[in-house]
Amino acid sequence: MTLKTPVPAAGADTSARHREARINFVLLLLALALPALIARVWLFVPPWVPGVASVGLAGGATVVLRQRARGLAPLVACLASMVTWVFAYGTVVFDNPTADEITFEVDDGASVVRVPPGKHAVKTLPVGERRFTARLTGGGESFSGEVGSNGRHLATPSNDTCYGLVRTTDGASTSGRAQADEHLAGRRFYTLQKVDDYFEPPPTSVTTRTAGMLRRRLERSSCRHK
Repeated sequence: MTLKTPVPAAGADTSARHREARINFVLLLLALALPALIARVWLFVPPWVPGVASVGLAGGATVVLRQRARGLAPLVACLASMVTWVFAYGTVVFDNPTADEITFEVDDGASVVRVPPGKHAVKTLPVGERRFTARLTGGGESFSGEVGSNGRHLATPSNDTCYGLVRTTDGASTSGRAQADEHLAGRRFYTLQKVDDYFEPPPTSVTTRTAGMLRRRLERSSCRHK
């Protein structure tokens, strides 16, 4: 496939990214504040509520604690685990552009991902420097990559494979109109930002809310731009 490079609509991509960044920031604040809010509701309750005991503190302040406040611990632990998962793990897309099955080994076999010919697979891995080995017929290729919690990553068995990041605009009657592209080549591991579709066509139907929104799709492409 030959990718063209028309000029994207001015300001549309930037506005969408800023809006998404603000939403992510608000969700992060809510995730961090929720345990404190629940603790306040459970621990600071009126003294007439059954099953509580008053404990006097310095300065004459009285804090009312539930006798069974330990029941809050599992909930707080669950919320903490959710926040930890967001920052401690990253997503890697393993691509197999060949005609044979490929087995990707992560950190000398700690994780194994098998990808059929011409397909891709998605795997969640701990953040940090990871070592990958792509086992092909007749040998294997090893490479390293830094897995982060921000965005997704692409692992491919050969640095001779080329990819394109294509921007499309959702429309009410079309599956998308190409606006611009970005070419990836010469590496086996990439960090990708703001990618909506991986090797799949954009959705054929859109709603009023999604019409006109920009999408980014990763696809294999010609190496003529390499």
